[in-house]
Amino acid sequence: SNKTITLPDTTGTAQLQGVSAGKQLQAFSCNFYDNISTTTHYLPFKDINEQIYSYQDEVSMLAPCDGRVVSVTLRPHSVVFASDSTLTVQVHTKPANSNIYATWTAGESESIVAQATDDHHVFHFAFSNAKHFDSTESFSVSLKSSVAAGGNSFWYVTVVVEWDWATFLGET
Repeated sequence: SNKTITLPDTTGTAQLQGVSAGKQLQAFSCNFYDNISTTTHYLPFKDINEQIYSYQDEVSMLAPCDGRVVSVTLRPHSVVFASDSTLTVQVHTKPANSNIYATWTAGESESIVAQATDDHHVFHFAFSNAKHFDSTESFSVSLKSSVAAGGNSFWYVTVVVEWDWATFLGET
């Protein structure tokens, strides 16, 4: 039914209450073209070049507020695994005031078994509701296959990130 919302008549901030208060979901297209092999690849948040280093500017993002990776959805164009393969996606973080070239902290990971001929399938990885990174931290998302995918393929990828704007750096 119709509801009336009354806002304060003084200067200030009105905020919704509950588990989603101050939160926003944002989807990133992280498509790339590669043969995957068994090397850890980091998904590109900008351009189309995945990387094998988490610190590359295509694949890492500086968080303006606390947040988490909600999900990663993959769709390879053409894969021919020699055998069934385990696909693993993982969140990696690096705190401020630390060397970006040093090892990043490996966080939550999710895995799915892909059958040898899973061409054109969609693989969806859903993460827990736990926070993955704090504001000022850098984060990246990796993909690793336990078996080489056999030849280059387009990988259509969507990464959904939840930002907690209650911790936005612009407020400090």
